[in-house]
Amino acid sequence: MLVRLSCVAVIAGSLAAATVDAGMPYQKTMTCPIGGEKFKHTFTASYSTFGNRPDGKPYGSWTFPIPIPVCPSNKLPIYSEFSKEELASLGPLVASTEFKQIAVANTPYYNAAWLMQQMGEKPETVAWMIVKASWEADGNAAQKRRYQEDYVARIMALPKNDKLIDWLFYQIRAVNGLRELGRFDEAVSLADKLAPDAQTALANAKSKGNDPNNPESEIDSAEYLVTFLAKMKGVAASRNPSSEPIALLPTREARYFCKEKAASLTPQDKADCANLSDRDD
Repeated sequence: MLVRLSCVAVIAGSLAAATVDAGMPYQKTMTCPIGGEKFKHTFTASYSTFGNRPDGKPYGSWTFPIPIPVCPSNKLPIYSEFSKEELASLGPLVASTEFKQIAVANTPYYNAAWLMQQMGEKPETVAWMIVKASWEADGNAAQKRRYQEDYVARIMALPKNDKLIDWLFYQIRAVNGLRELGRFDEAVSLADKLAPDAQTALANAKSKGNDPNNPESEIDSAEYLVTFLAKMKGVAASRNPSSEPIALLPTREARYFCKEKAASLTPQDKADCANLSDRDD
């Protein structure tokens, strides 16, 4: 589950995903599955991550989100190994005037999300692709805001189901999105609303005891949710819209910001810098 994977990484503290410290780029010649156009795309054989921003974007030795190969002419983002049946449906979508207009104005992940929605993908999968699209839009404030507003609305509309921890991991991205959008009161309200569910998820995970079907990471995930929601609420209550508030960063990155970007920090961020030695993550 994509959201949980990116969040659970934070729990470990020094979050290592690979055994190397740098990306290992290589180029591969791709063939567009619609039209047959050939082009080159840069992949990486390996990379490391060192934690995540509160919106889920990893810190690491590669570009995040990991770039999707995009056909140069028709702008099809190759986000999957498409089946023949999927390609039959994708063909008219990619050729449509609507997609052509969308494709030139948006990022590859957003374009992929649009196609996935037309193809009947699960709403949570589409929403998570738009979260990733917001990472792509870091350098475009207006576009990023539009994507955040989009995914916040989609995530908040997701119905609660029996996979409570997974549902909560989506919801915590909505809390953060509201905060970054400056909708602080809504962020605090949603965090308060979710807190009992997080406690329930933790109790459920612990109640399974030594059940071999209950991985230890489920308890870790639930504990993370309880703790992170409280921290998120505090940052939202302080009315901090930063994508990288000190209180919500992994310690490694927090130390860097405190040292190298002290002049741009808020008073609360500076106070959090002073308390870094008390962290246990």
